[in-house]
Amino acid sequence: MTPLLAGSSGFASLREKAFFNDYLQNIFVGDSQPAYHFLHLWPPHPPYITRSDGRYAGRALPNTRDNYRNEARGILALFVKLLERLKELRLYDSSLIVLHGDHGSQILPVVDGKPVDTCVPRVAALLTVKLPGSTGGLTVSSAPTSILDIATTVMTAAGAEGRFPGRSIFEIESTEIRTRPFVTYRTTGGEQELTRHWIQGSIFNPTACFADEPVAVQTRRAPYEYGTPITFGLVGNADNYNRLRWRYDSTFPTRLRRNR
Repeated sequence: MTPLLAGSSGFASLREKAFFNDYLQNIFVGDSQPAYHFLHLWPPHPPYITRSDGRYAGRALPNTRDNYRNEARGILALFVKLLERLKELRLYDSSLIVLHGDHGSQILPVVDGKPVDTCVPRVAALLTVKLPGSTGGLTVSSAPTSILDIATTVMTAAGAEGRFPGRSIFEIESTEIRTRPFVTYRTTGGEQELTRHWIQGSIFNPTACFADEPVAVQTRRAPYEYGTPITFGLVGNADNYNRLRWRYDSTFPTRLRRNR
């Protein structure tokens, strides 16, 4: 997604919402073959830019609970529009729909008016699944699931076998004690490090998590060598050289210049 979708504001949230709206207007029923759509959306990741009425605030807002809720409410409303669109196209009932976060927020969950801490920061992420042909209301489960279970859940629902980590979330009992990994990333004193945590039990149990020693991460962006083919797409190498546009500096040759 480029600034062409959202003017010159520079905020990723606007570009993501513009893309999502365009996607909703243009999806259609094709042939009889099943289709797999994967959407990775930025909001409600900060910076928060949405007011309580859903309009653009014109600037980055402080990282407060109210601003987080306003940002989350806006993107959730677009997701609801996606569900409505699938119903219009008569695709909703037969669809497998997974809504999930890659990690939770730095703003703690609130239960019965009280903030609830988790044993690892940002570990509480949303995971919601609608199976094809399912009926009835939403059921809330406390099963010890993980983001690593999503691929197996999808493949199991599709009736296909695959070698993926994890289990189908519909096969995990809420009373089960299960160890799951969770990795955090942070910069300390200018150095980047990864820490792998192990969760045994509920994420809301402060004694359920323990961590390995942090591992230092060193990143280096190799300079472009003239003549190296550049391929775009999910498995391409273009992201190593591209930002908002091709440009010239010590890394990028003039032949790769591309203006807006």
